[in-house]
Amino acid sequence: MHPIITPETYNAAEAWSDKILSDHDVVYNPARLDQAVKAKALQIDFPSTALMALVRNVSVNHIKRTAPGIKRQVSFFVKQWYQQQGSILQLARDLNYSPYLLARGMAEEICAFKGNNNTKKKLIAEAMRDPENQLELNVESIGAHFLVATEVTLGCNKTDEKSNDQEKQKARQVTMRLARDVREAIDFDPFYGPMHDKERYLVGIEYEVVLEQQLKVLGIPFETEEALRGLGTSRTPDILLQCPMSVQVRKVDGTGLEWKMISWIDSKAMFGDVKTHQSSVLPQTEAYVHRHGPGMVLYWFGHAPLVMLDNSQGDIVIVGWDLPERWMWPTGELLKNNN
Repeated sequence: MHPIITPETYNAAEAWSDKILSDHDVVYNPARLDQAVKAKALQIDFPSTALMALVRNVSVNHIKRTAPGIKRQVSFFVKQWYQQQGSILQLARDLNYSPYLLARGMAEEICAFKGNNNTKKKLIAEAMRDPENQLELNVESIGAHFLVATEVTLGCNKTDEKSNDQEKQKARQVTMRLARDVREAIDFDPFYGPMHDKERYLVGIEYEVVLEQQLKVLGIPFETEEALRGLGTSRTPDILLQCPMSVQVRKVDGTGLEWKMISWIDSKAMFGDVKTHQSSVLPQTEAYVHRHGPGMVLYWFGHAPLVMLDNSQGDIVIVGWDLPERWMWPTGELLKNNN
């Protein structure tokens, strides 16, 4: 039996998620955050995996709101970092921003990555994965504009007699500190960074495979997103059923079950909170409705109460935790696997 989250419980979980993001001693320490989430989940009777996924969604929405302002001031933060000798992690805490994303932006500002935009993106990605080698040992990566700016800030007068050795020594000090701070920012960021990106990607793939396996066991014919793209189809859901199927799901008002027809399924390895569903998932899946007809969104880590989620006037079936158990062919015949 899958958990049923009430509006009261959901509102309590969302309010706590908003609050915990301002507790810097917890949110910027992944171990403490994990403990806090488990304790709160037990207190309000909310699945801990769902609550952690909700906290991440709330953090993502916060970052989306604040990122433009942070990016506009990166040059100022770089000078502040250099002058005050504080760490990037501490600066991120003061800004209530992602340590990893701030470190990435500052590294791009400090370093002179050469090449076109794609090349620069590749170089900064490599630097974030391995700052000790890509930043600390690469003295030449420090941009001349940064050295000039910091010398002016420190009240030094750059002269033609300054030796290349002095210049390289200054750059080495900067790269060593930058590499150390980038590593610290990565280690203490609970949601962003190379490790988190890889983990989310693998979890997404894992649940897509689980979905495909479950459909095969049920004997439901389908095409995958990869196969559809190979045929040149655009705006493809994860699963396109080869024939419309009816599925028994919970009614929006929670009063019982009903049969709904669907033509596609989209797998979401996340928690379906109200804001993320409305701003990100709904626009994407409504495009599938326009192209393929009604479909299903499967939130593997649960979702807000159905009455709080927009279902595009009934064209989008929203389910959580797992595939529904009861299916019906277009002929009205139940699948043989049904109980």
